[in-house]
Amino acid sequence: MSTYGYVGSSPLSWSDPSGLVRWTGKALPASLAYHAAVGVFVFDLTSQCVNGRKARVLYRAVAAGAGYGLKGLPFVNATAGDVTLEDYLPDIHPYNMNGMFFTMGAGLNAFGSGAGCTAYQLGGGFTPAMTKWSNVCSLGGAGLDASASIMLGSGEVAAVRWMSCDECKAVETLY
Repeated sequence: MSTYGYVGSSPLSWSDPSGLVRWTGKALPASLAYHAAVGVFVFDLTSQCVNGRKARVLYRAVAAGAGYGLKGLPFVNATAGDVTLEDYLPDIHPYNMNGMFFTMGAGLNAFGSGAGCTAYQLGGGFTPAMTKWSNVCSLGGAGLDASASIMLGSGEVAAVRWMSCDECKAVETLY
């Protein structure tokens, strides 16, 4: 039994003094940018176990904003990646992600390799689900481009599936 299960057995990377819910999963952003940017985003997220249950959520968002880049391919970008969010609530409330959607990011890809950093906020109000700033960058990519964008829009939970779980099991994380 891990004494640091509440922080995914990684007390140096995560803190959880208030018992906040962590969501992990995949993000699939697709955007078009040339001075202005528009994008559609799909997230497949699963909450950590709280009180013997967890939720799997399909979330969709649309956004617009500013973006610029040097592209070797058309000005369209679509990549998938892992994402971890915290929602600042002590229990699982998937519909708290409805409402405002915000993202900003930058990346560099060349000849089959690259790196990028993207941060997300799903939901507005006092308790949005947000990426932790120390965990927004990743390696990998395709194409030939250097780009940055910032977008604001709206999103909503399209589907929720509730599951039972074992709270004593260590929280699964990417770290």
